[in-house]
Amino acid sequence: MTLMAGGESGWPADVIRWVAGPLVVGSILAAFLSRRWERRRARAMDEGRQA
Repeated sequence: MTLMAGGESGWPADVIRWVAGPLVVGSILAAFLSRRWERRRARAMDEGRQA
């Protein structure tokens, strides 16, 4: 992490950026995967009823 010219006033913003990036990506990925799993489970249940 880089120190700002005025001292350590910039490090909280760096930490927030460093943590928030992966959190946003992870939440989008989790939402996408959960939707796929819901569809797959619903399709499997439909096939099970028809068989």
